[in-house]
Amino acid sequence: MLSVPITAIKMFRAEQDWSRAALAETQLAYSLIFRDLEVQNLEANKILDRVASYFEAAGEIPNVLQVNSIGAERLMIAGEYSEAAAVWSDILQQALDIEDHYSTRSARVNLAECLLEAGEVQAAQVQLGLIEATDWGENNLELQRLERVTNLMMSKLEESLNIEVSK
Repeated sequence: MLSVPITAIKMFRAEQDWSRAALAETQLAYSLIFRDLEVQNLEANKILDRVASYFEAAGEIPNVLQVNSIGAERLMIAGEYSEAAAVWSDILQQALDIEDHYSTRSARVNLAECLLEAGEVQAAQVQLGLIEATDWGENNLELQRLERVTNLMMSKLEESLNIEVSK
């Protein structure tokens, strides 16, 4: 299974297509990390650090954001929401700086989820309030994620206020 990304990496390097080689390495790291979440995969972390540095040096900031989001997702899955929120906040700021609207929306939803899980409901509300669902178009996966995080916020509000909110 991992031979395909390794073969692609070698092929892209042979053709001196460094960006595609780095993207293939990103996919390899993603596979290594998410095949066993119980294992702290140092090899994958080294790959992500290396490709993030490459993308940054090449000025490919959207790819830097993609690489950094993998680490943030891992932190979320590990339940390290405050740490993940810090990463998502950095991703959000970079996305805003380069006017990457998709990454901005995605980072806001993930940041809101982390903030909610960390007990920072008001800060999460602010982030969710800045997202316009219609901006996602017909991207059902992202719309479902936004709905899931919005429902989580409602649940957290119910808990904190000890009330039941109609949905």
